[in-house]
This record gives sequence, C-alpha cells and structure tokens, in this order.
Amino acid sequence: MISASVITIYDLKTNTELRSRNNISIENAVFKLFKGKLYKYNKVTFSFELYDITTLNLLHSISIPFIPKDVKSVTFAVVGENRVVLTVDNVAYLLDLYLGSVITTITFKHLKWFKLLEGVEGSFVLGISCTSNSGELKLEIVNVELGSCNLKDSLGKSFKNFVKTANEDKLATISLKPLLLGDVISENKTKPNAVTFNYNDILKKLKKNSSNKDAFDKIFFKELNIEKEHYTEKDRFIINEKFLADVLDIILENFSFDDSNEYPKALAFLLTHPLFPIIKTKGLLAKFKEQPTLYKQTIVTCPNLPLDELLKELFTINNNELSLDISLRILEDYTTDSIKGELKKLPKVEIENYIEFIIENDSESDNIEQTSEISNSLFSLLSLVIDSVGLFALEGRLLGNLTQFITRKVKIAETNAELLYVIDTKTSEFTSSQHSHNNSNNSNTNRKKKLLAYTVEYLDL
Repeated sequence: MISASVITIYDLKTNTELRSRNNISIENAVFKLFKGKLYKYNKVTFSFELYDITTLNLLHSISIPFIPKDVKSVTFAVVGENRVVLTVDNVAYLLDLYLGSVITTITFKHLKWFKLLEGVEGSFVLGISCTSNSGELKLEIVNVELGSCNLKDSLGKSFKNFVKTANEDKLATISLKPLLLGDVISENKTKPNAVTFNYNDILKKLKKNSSNKDAFDKIFFKELNIEKEHYTEKDRFIINEKFLADVLDIILENFSFDDSNEYPKALAFLLTHPLFPIIKTKGLLAKFKEQPTLYKQTIVTCPNLPLDELLKELFTINNNELSLDISLRILEDYTTDSIKGELKKLPKVEIENYIEFIIENDSESDNIEQTSEISNSLFSLLSLVIDSVGLFALEGRLLGNLTQFITRKVKIAETNAELLYVIDTKTSEFTSSQHSHNNSNNSNTNRKKKLLAYTVEYLDL
C-alpha cells in the first residue's frame, strides 16, 4: 500500500502489517510490481529504482540519459526480469535496467504518442495510442521479443549510444580509467596511465597501407597493442564501434576473398571482437563463401549474424560439420518464435531439401558417434521446421521418409531407456548383494562356514 509518503506491506489473510518504509520518495513517481520486485520510475529525474518487495531494500538504481527534457509522454511496463518497455512519445525501447542497455527500439511514425498500460511477461504490452492526423485514440497490443536474456543481447547497446550530442566527432580519442581506483587517489601513489587510442590517426595510417596486407596488419596490431590474432581480455579497451566499422570497410573494399588468402589477419581478429558492428554482418557469409577457414570462423565467432542468412546457408550446404555449427548458432542466438517466423518466409523447396539432407545424413553416415552428435542438434531445428510449415504441407514421399526417420529415432530412444533401466537395476542388485554379504561376514566371523566345491553364477545381460 502506498499512501502519502509511506510504503507499507500488509498480509491480507491475517490483516497485519509486515513492513513499512517512509524514506522512499513517491513524489513524481510511478510504481509497478513484478515477481517480488517493486519498480519505481521518477518522472523528473528520468531514473529507475528497484526494491525488494519483502524487505523494501534498494536493489538497483539507474538513470535513462537519452530521454529529452521537452518530452511530453513517458510510460513504462515490466515484461521480464530486469526488462522494461519504455515509451518516449512515439518511440518504444526495450531496456535491460541492470546492464544499462537498449535491446531493441521501434518508432511508431503514424502515432503522436503511445502510452503503456500494462505488460505481460515475455509476450506483449497493452497501451493507448494517439494518431498524428486525426487524434483518434486506440487500445493497441504490441508484441515483445525479449531475446536470449543474457549478456550477449546487450553488447554494444549501452544507453550512451542513444544519447545525441553535438560533439560526436570529437570523441575519436577515448581515455579509460581503471575500475579499481577510487574517486580520490592518494598523492603518495602514482596514478597509472590511462589507456588511450587515437582512432582517427590509426585509421589514416591504415588507409595509406590498404594495398599491402602485411603493412596493414603491422599498423593495426602495433597501434592497438594487440598481441594475438584473436580477441583477448587485454583488448577490452578497443571499444569504438565506429572505428571498427571503418576498419572493416577498408578491408572489405580493398582485399579479395577468393581462394587466394590475400586478406589481412586483422579481419580474423575483428571477427572475434564482441563489439563487431551489427550493420556489417549482413552479407558476410556469402562474401566469405570461397574462404573455408574465414567462412567457418564467421559462423562460429562473429556476433549478431542475421537469422535469415544463417538459415539460407544451412539449407543450401551439404556439409555435416558446417551444418552442425550453423544449427547450434541458430539455436543459441535466437528464440523459437523468431526462428519459426523466419522459416515461414523461406521457399518450400529449400525446406524440403533440408529435411531430405537430415534424413540421408542420418542413414548414410558410418560414424555412429558423429551421426549422434549431428542428429541431436539438427533434430531440435527439424522440429521447429515441421512446426512452422506443418506436416500436411510436405509431399507424400518426403512425408513417408520423415515418418520412418522419426519412428527410428523413437525406437532408439526407447531402447536406450530400457538399457539404462537394466543397468540401473543390475547395479542396485549388485550393491545390495555386496552390502548383505559384508554384513553376513561381519556377524559370523567366529562361526565356521562350509564351502562348496564350486559355485555357478548366471549373469544376465
């Protein structure tokens, strides 16, 4: 219960007061409750505070820096653990409050404003909209895709990236201070040097040597203090996404990616960087198709690869290893709803070819261990394919082969379950027999025992 300046928790069954706090300001504040947490939004400071509902202790606080001061409407709805949908006039943001990142954003250009009323966990938000022309009010539902709900979703999407400043071009040189230093450093201690990179100067040098991959690599690795050809913890200070995008543009425009291997090692490093620019991921798989090593590395390490391109590659290649890598990447990076939605857009021929490939790969492979590993991962994706297109959309012959394939998998699962049960039973019987035998020996140590000349035991397998 929130009244005046006091927040009180009551047990309605016993009608008793459990806890009360009077030092939580409720002026200009909006409160929402979600899974044991109280979300407070301050309309003046544009900040969120999260409280534990049982103790009313502050768990986390964060301000939203990209909300303009002249904004007319700001509303929010909680849709998941630490996930909030925030609307600023006619723009909606999906925020991660703990990591301080904007997961996704959408602009309703035909609306004057969109005010949220309530949210349903991981599903949708309900709100009232006002059109720009007629001023008509409507009750609308907007679907919400939460993503994988881990750190990967927030990479390169900090609140600061959405703050519009007049001095963006002057931020080429960035100084990072060590995290373990306090606000005040003792005069007797020497302040360590901050890690700085003059990105503009480095970029000019790289452009001058864009025709020589060896010189290009030498400048890239030396100027950025990179020790290995892949991203490590020591490279965490290279955080300028615009610089990374510009370097990629130089490489993609000036080097060939046929089978000649004439490309700089800097590209391999960039493909492992967690801040690889999202806008540069489109078309990479098709561009690197003639470079097997580069192609596989892109699949395995490059973040934020487009789902439609991954599915296209998966449905057009006939390589067990690459199929396994791509399918694992799809299942790890995207939700089932987004995968099924993209599958519905694909041509029927590509889907049928993919199903035939899985069936033939399962029946023709001689390596049982490899077949099992590939089948287990592809079977999960196959179930999504069938769920999205429907069984009745498949041709009779393919449907028959698919039925036999699934029946064979079910029989294998049943056999494995029976074998596991037999092993469990025999193990339990053996353990019980040993325990009983040991107890018998301990209780009859002084008693003479007549031994048989020989014994016969039967072992059931």
